[in-house]
Amino acid sequence: MIERPYPVPDADTAFFWGGVDSGVLRIQTCTDCGARIFYPRAVCPTCLGDTFTWIESAGEGTIYSYTVVHRAPSGFDDDVPFAVALVDLDEGIRLMARLQTDAPRIGMRVEVEFRQTVTGVTLPFFREAVEEESRLEREAPAAPDVRKG
Repeated sequence: MIERPYPVPDADTAFFWGGVDSGVLRIQTCTDCGARIFYPRAVCPTCLGDTFTWIESAGEGTIYSYTVVHRAPSGFDDDVPFAVALVDLDEGIRLMARLQTDAPRIGMRVEVEFRQTVTGVTLPFFREAVEEESRLEREAPAAPDVRKG
């Protein structure tokens, strides 16, 4: 039997990882003070409250910092070089994740996508955000062909 590779969900993080497995980025929120929390934990780091709700993130944010990995851990040798970033989500939390872009920049707008790694675990990755006008064009239905005969 193959054990689930890292990360291993626990009582505090299971809801977060369940969301990631289903393609949803969830953020823990303290019901006492309203603080948004990442990484998920049993006690709010702001007010020490212990009751939480979860919100669904839009998965959009900005690169705060990044590094390019040239020497990866075993099993990721074929991925190098790759970028890892600290991403400030619009909902007010910062998380670390892989980037799917060849030219990362501090301040670059990014959006989440979920990918299965070579270890079989689904993780949030971030790619450069599509500009709103381009997104609308991409999602708009094709215009009918009105050429005359």
